[in-house]
Amino acid sequence: MAKIHVVRDDLDDVARYRIAPSQVPDEIGRFETALIQTRMQILEMQQRIAESIGAKDAAIFDAHLLVVEDRTLIDEVLRKLETDLCNVEWVFQEVATRYAETLNKIDDPYLRARAGHSGRDKASDSQPAGQGSQDIPRPERSSTFLLRTI
Repeated sequence: MAKIHVVRDDLDDVARYRIAPSQVPDEIGRFETALIQTRMQILEMQQRIAESIGAKDAAIFDAHLLVVEDRTLIDEVLRKLETDLCNVEWVFQEVATRYAETLNKIDDPYLRARAGHSGRDKASDSQPAGQGSQDIPRPERSSTFLLRTI
């Protein structure tokens, strides 16, 4: 099986800013909202693809859903959010990148494939619209996450 290489561009940089401990619940709320919205968008897209070209081709979105529902990934984001006291977009990117790199190192075809489908190219591409520069001000509470690879 081929090795997975992560290719980054300037759009992959997520602004990092510190948050106060009192802001953690708001960040968790934004994260939960983003997961729900992303899941709904994936399911909607999967349904449209299934209707237009068939269920077999729409099955690729099952891997995207696995990311949104992955308890290990979600729990690590929540833990790191509380310990690092940084914005959830940055925390998510850090956790998702490390998650994909770890899966890529395991000599198991299934897990390596999962890293290719759910790691860097899916999970850590979820970030608020417009994030791409360290100079961007803190996003409003209504910010949503986008899964850019879809």
